[in-house]
Amino acid sequence: MRLRYRIALALAATAAVCFVFVGRAPPEPSFQGRPLSDWLDELSGTNAEEATSAVRAIGTNAVPTLLRLVRSKPTALDLVLRSPDDEGTTLIVEAEDQRARGIAGFRALGPAAQGAAPALIKLADDFQADAERALVAIGPGAVDCLIEALQHEETKLSAPHALCSFGRAAIPAVPRLITLLSNPNSDVREQVANALGKIGEESDLVVPALIKTLGDREYHVRSEAMRALGRFGHRAENAVPALLVVRKNSRIYAEILDAYSALKKIDPEVAASKGVAVLPQPMVPPMYRP
Repeated sequence: MRLRYRIALALAATAAVCFVFVGRAPPEPSFQGRPLSDWLDELSGTNAEEATSAVRAIGTNAVPTLLRLVRSKPTALDLVLRSPDDEGTTLIVEAEDQRARGIAGFRALGPAAQGAAPALIKLADDFQADAERALVAIGPGAVDCLIEALQHEETKLSAPHALCSFGRAAIPAVPRLITLLSNPNSDVREQVANALGKIGEESDLVVPALIKTLGDREYHVRSEAMRALGRFGHRAENAVPALLVVRKNSRIYAEILDAYSALKKIDPEVAASKGVAVLPQPMVPPMYRP
């Protein structure tokens, strides 16, 4: 117990030093004599329309506070000083509530918060789901920033994932995403294949690129490419021969299932007529054999 409080005192001292050198946080903006926090609390209540108008009246001055809320998480000091009966759950829930308030604020601001998109993209590594919800709340204007983010190594992984949430609005990102299917980082290639499938547009460009990706050296990339092809349905009929080759030649049980699943969505008749559902006996784990 003593050690715990010594650590707490050390952290508190460090925080105090940082406070002296960094200074106070900027004052929270207000409207009609009420701080932004008050209006955020009312966005989900019966006064939501007035609260939305108030947040919009505050405008871009609200962005620093909203970004702070979206990156809310318990600090090391919070966790050390928590009640002995609390394993940290309360602090985590409180942080989630704060992030939700920040997202609601971005939703109220809408396109006016487009300037916050680059900062939200950087937050996606640590707060992926919340940062992406905030980007979607800003609206299609955030897509341009995400396309720009595809050109930078530090955001090539998070930007494709975020684009998945924009649907047709992300069509302008498709050409850039296709070029990233040859990125040296296999995790980037996987995320890009996933994004192309979920955007689900520009099949004339995307399907040939995904067919080529079926030859990727990494299984997890090939698997994502097959799932993406399946999402295009009959528009990916040109992929049927390549998927049949995967079905015939692969020695990875899961990959055969991926190919079969994609074929069923693209052309169920071909999947049935070619006997794709019948897996080679040596490939089937013993517990699944008849």
